[in-house]
Amino acid sequence: MRVARPTIFWITISAIALLALILLRPILLPFAIGMALAYLLVPAVDGLERIGINRSLAALTLVLLMVVGFVTIVVVMLPAIVGELNFFIDQFPRYVARMQSLISDTSRPWLHRIMGENLHIGESSGRIATTMGGAWLEDAVRSLWSSGEALISLLSLLVVVPIVSIYLLADWERMIATIDGWLPAGSREDVRALGREIHDTVAGFVRGQIVICLILAVFYAVALKVIGLNHAILI
Repeated sequence: MRVARPTIFWITISAIALLALILLRPILLPFAIGMALAYLLVPAVDGLERIGINRSLAALTLVLLMVVGFVTIVVVMLPAIVGELNFFIDQFPRYVARMQSLISDTSRPWLHRIMGENLHIGESSGRIATTMGGAWLEDAVRSLWSSGEALISLLSLLVVVPIVSIYLLADWERMIATIDGWLPAGSREDVRALGREIHDTVAGFVRGQIVICLILAVFYAVALKVIGLNHAILI
């Protein structure tokens, strides 16, 4: 059975495009994040534009506010998270010993049945965890930040993502109008209706999930910290 030449051509183009995406994923990641961020911020920019604010200024203001908020959260939360990771690594041998004592406790045969007959936590795990200590995490974090690749990736995210988002938000209406002009005249209304339905469903779901995740993260961290649970912020 012979395969038509147009089919082979499009298969080849698709394979090349997929290979390019795989090879260029570190470069394309900031652009993909910028596009997603612009998509989520379009309603807010539209609202500011309706009350008389220039669209470019509204886009610039919103993106800069998000960047400042993100950097502030990272600066505030990073020391606490690193501190809790250090504490967790220091306490890990005790957790292992505690788990071993619970499993081997004869007064809790149900726990032993649940965990299995062949589950044994050797003393080597505790010794390995003890040798790690808090210094291991500090060395790992220092090595990560000192590597040029991590620094370049971070700078590209902090620089390229806001720029891409601002340009996309400022030209969003023109891009939509251009894409709309590509549609066949006879199917334009149907495609618009489907596009609006997909947009309403996906955008509502994504924004709702983000809000729920943020609320639950703050609630759990505060509640677990208040009751005195270790590693509350890390959890």
